[in-house]
Amino acid sequence: MKRISLCMIVKNEAENLPPLLRSIEPLGVELVVVDTGSTDRTVAIAKEAGAKVVSWAWRSDFAAARNISLNHATCPWVLWLDADDRMPFESLEKILQVARSEPDRALSFLVKNTSDQGSTGSEFSQIRMFPNHPRLRFVGAVHEQVYPALVELGLPLEHSGILVHHTGYTDPETVRAKQARNRSILEHRVTHGEGGAIQWYQLATTMQDLGDIEEAEKGFRKSMALVRAGDPDQHLASVLPSHLAALKLAVDDVQGAYDIYRETLDPDPATWHPNQTSLVAQVWARIEGPDAALEYWEKAFTPTVKQALLPVDPKLVSILPLQTIAEHWHSRGEEALGVDVLKILKGVLENLRPPRYTLPDAYLRHGKPARAAELYAWCLEKDGEDPHTWAGLVGALARSGQLADASSYLHIGLEKWPNHPELIAISSM
Repeated sequence: MKRISLCMIVKNEAENLPPLLRSIEPLGVELVVVDTGSTDRTVAIAKEAGAKVVSWAWRSDFAAARNISLNHATCPWVLWLDADDRMPFESLEKILQVARSEPDRALSFLVKNTSDQGSTGSEFSQIRMFPNHPRLRFVGAVHEQVYPALVELGLPLEHSGILVHHTGYTDPETVRAKQARNRSILEHRVTHGEGGAIQWYQLATTMQDLGDIEEAEKGFRKSMALVRAGDPDQHLASVLPSHLAALKLAVDDVQGAYDIYRETLDPDPATWHPNQTSLVAQVWARIEGPDAALEYWEKAFTPTVKQALLPVDPKLVSILPLQTIAEHWHSRGEEALGVDVLKILKGVLENLRPPRYTLPDAYLRHGKPARAAELYAWCLEKDGEDPHTWAGLVGALARSGQLADASSYLHIGLEKWPNHPELIAISSM
């Protein structure tokens, strides 16, 4: 019996649909396709693939169209994709494993905007798979989301890391056309009763992309005011300051960006969207000096994107921080440390994804245990418990004279990983 209903909405996707269908063929899904007015072979291609095709007149409402597809799904699990998505082979077995389990949670996938099979592009987390439940429905005419219904139903969200490639936001002209369409829909919505924080945020981002800076700032500030007033989309608090600051930086108003951050930024970097940390470092470097900015450059390297609901390119975001950190230590006569940081940068440029702990590893090797300890703790906070990072923290604490803390962490680490060689080696010293 099929376990997955793959639900889609399409219009004139005759070129995109076949490669998508080839990429998901091993999943053996029930295919539900809502067509909103195709004039090419889209419908024929879908039917040839065995799809249940539903014709639906377009009403400038993506959530409504998605919900039509859900109404026709019959399997325990729902997976939604767009025609310009591609499912990498390594994701298929992970999805099948989920499908074999009880539908008791929703899963976010790691969506990568890419035109080169995933080598480059921005990434973000998006709920793509969830139980087939009559109360799980999308909301939002543009950038529709199922998360509010998930919260209301009380189902947990698992950040699976399952990768899907999205090819529809790589061409600038295509993006601009989509944003012009989105602006029209959103302006209508916010003036006719749908004026929550997410709608104002989405409208402001379309205005930002279309170059209407003044209206974009008004929209972001309206969204922020609603978040502060208790709007359900509290996750926007992590990204709104960076959008407002970016508007100022676009016209080289660094002081304006600094003032916005002092007005709006949560002092805890752990709450920031990955893009935020690098932007803060840029502003602090210009206003407060390079030493004040260093801790933010260090924490901007290799951002965590699995829970980022808005796109970030981990490769691009890592390049400037590592360049700046290497230059910082070189200018202070620490050439060997600067070279080690450049080696990490080389790995980033070669798409090797050096783990976050490689930076505190370098600091520890070059006699900076206190700084290494701070960054190992940051790695554990952002990436979860890992025996190498834990051992690094223990060693850094011990070498910086924090012997009681080192002993405590070593004891906990040995309980968690009693056979890990790095922890055993430290305990025998």
